[in-house]
Amino acid sequence: LLEDTLEFIDGGKSKTYTFDIPTDQPPGLHWYHNHVHGTAAYSVLSGLYGFLVVEGTDEDLTAVPEIADATEVFMMLGESM
Repeated sequence: LLEDTLEFIDGGKSKTYTFDIPTDQPPGLHWYHNHVHGTAAYSVLSGLYGFLVVEGTDEDLTAVPEIADATEVFMMLGESM
């Protein structure tokens, strides 16, 4: 997947991204942010980032009953401008 680092989505507009997760991708909690040339730092400082959760693989610990019964709470803290 190549990212177009010069693509802009204007305010009030949206775009849907679809990602194909490889079957050998280990499960985990990852984060995303934009890579638009010249704006990445500003965007991260403005809070334009989030979580990406990978589950459902053969290595996924959520199949363990004690973990499967647990409640997930995701909290991302950030410093903004």
